[in-house]
Amino acid sequence: MESALFGAPCEVKGNQLPTSGDVMKYMNWVKIKEFEGGNKDWTLREVAETVAGRIIEIWTTASIPVMSKDSVVQKLLRFQARCRKTEKSCKSAREKFSQDAFSTLISVRVDVES
Repeated sequence: MESALFGAPCEVKGNQLPTSGDVMKYMNWVKIKEFEGGNKDWTLREVAETVAGRIIEIWTTASIPVMSKDSVVQKLLRFQARCRKTEKSCKSAREKFSQDAFSTLISVRVDVES
């Protein structure tokens, strides 16, 4: 399940601070791994809690002050919702572009054949 915004899911590296894109790829990776492991009814909150634990672990290792896990989970869920909304709008824009391009091709073809 590749994200249109961030690319293919992957595990987050522990030797460097993750970007927001890295975190979203990791969220998708966790969802896929849990699904493959037979845990098909995991909620998005449970995925976010797992991801938050790993991110906090990385931040702690880097001596970065850490907010509460609940705050990290809430931020992850809000960011994920914004990303989903953006992906939907990108998809509808691509579909509209495809329809417009097809209409243009048809009208060009009609003009040429006339």
